[in-house]
Amino acid sequence: MPQSSALVIGDPYSSKSSEEFLKKFTELISSSVDNTFVLSGDKPADKGDITWHPYKLEIQNDFDDKAKQFLEYQFATCKKVVEYHSRLNYIVLRSPSYIFPTLLGEILGIETKLFVAQKPNIKFLPQIAMANMHIADQLIIESPGVLEHWGKEDLKGKSEVGSVYVDLSRFRKKKNISDRGYDIGYLGTLNKRKNVHKLIDSVREISENNPSFKTVIGGAGELSDSVETLSEEYANVEYKGFVTDDDLCDFYNSCKLFVLPSSSEGLPNVLLEAMACGTPPLGTSISAISDVIDHRNNGFLIDKNRVDDLSTVIPTCLDTPYMETISDTCRSYIEERYSKDNALRRYNTIF
Repeated sequence: MPQSSALVIGDPYSSKSSEEFLKKFTELISSSVDNTFVLSGDKPADKGDITWHPYKLEIQNDFDDKAKQFLEYQFATCKKVVEYHSRLNYIVLRSPSYIFPTLLGEILGIETKLFVAQKPNIKFLPQIAMANMHIADQLIIESPGVLEHWGKEDLKGKSEVGSVYVDLSRFRKKKNISDRGYDIGYLGTLNKRKNVHKLIDSVREISENNPSFKTVIGGAGELSDSVETLSEEYANVEYKGFVTDDDLCDFYNSCKLFVLPSSSEGLPNVLLEAMACGTPPLGTSISAISDVIDHRNNGFLIDKNRVDDLSTVIPTCLDTPYMETISDTCRSYIEERYSKDNALRRYNTIF
């Protein structure tokens, strides 16, 4: 029987979170095909049937430099497609914005699959990605809400849910909600796209009215200084900076409510990891977040247009009398839907 092969085209920019995703993504793909070739800046899963071709670029701030890198990387991906084309069954793109390898795959008769999550925030890329979504043979989406986020519900017929998984042995509930030291926690990039500036304002307002209200924030980004200032103003606010892998589980287990006020998301790892630790989330009702969170059952949703009201919504969530039940439901929800076995079944269907 002929062997099946896939070329996975990741991103040329390396980061901790993107590498963690790529390792799981390539592990799942390689479980369904015989040979997996990967072009990316991040290192894929360490398996014998995965061949990695590193291609790393440094993130640029200037738009013209970004555009040059965008074209450079696509030409590099096309060269790799030509190199392997006689052996390939699939071309899998981590970013839906890379349209050149999709077009080349269609010309060469190779099935193309796009992984679709949140919209890129760079000029013109969303439009390119949406055109690419129509060209590709199949879309791998994190949840049905992703298509709604893109305004592409008409592509549901060629889409399959391909969310990855949570390491349930690593992320687990260690403490009951009543035994946790912080009222709320946030972990992730500290920028305006994540609405961290609005979270800062809300924490300041709540702390003024309730000096015993405790907050813990982890991460780095353009608003790191603002979070640092907040922690200096209020003794009940702790800024941990970068949180290591070894400390993630304890971080999630330290807070009673995990706040995720983003204005744009796919399916955040931090959401699933927090829920696996039994930490009820409060998230904006966008994209995959609203698919995962069942309001007042396994967490809480806030309308994306009401994020300015966090200072009112957060205390209301914390006053919920059955938070321990919600905590247990969080854990069971992740066990049922985001275990590694479930992810393997999803990818065996996709490939």
